[in-house]
Amino acid sequence: MSATTRNRPASPLRFLRGTLRWAPVWVPSVLLWQVTTRGLWPALVERDRLETAAPDVRAIEADSSDEYGALLQRVEAQNDPIYRRRMERAHAADMLARERAASGRTGDGQARDGETGDGALPSDATPADTSAHGTDHSGL
Repeated sequence: MSATTRNRPASPLRFLRGTLRWAPVWVPSVLLWQVTTRGLWPALVERDRLETAAPDVRAIEADSSDEYGALLQRVEAQNDPIYRRRMERAHAADMLARERAASGRTGDGQARDGETGDGALPSDATPADTSAHGTDHSGL
């Protein structure tokens, strides 16, 4: 070879041939680099974060599942006509008991101790007799 061929710059065709010849080496290397830097490391960091949060998420999921089950049972019960009727009766009985308590009557129709039955004090009772422990604290 002459001195002129050695000092000549490489032709683009020669560069392309060299690149293609080494493609089995550089293509997997580039892919491995991309997977490592853009996929593997972020995935490992995310995995660690998720493993740290997993117990909290499981506890929330268990609470939510329990709450869902209770709400589902309640909806099923409220759609049951027998349950609705029982609840109406219980509500009516509760309201009747509150009315009786407000008027001073017990459930058996008898007046409470110290009451005449109409909510008034007995005729012989004084305000001092109705206070706690029988002493008048109105002058305090």
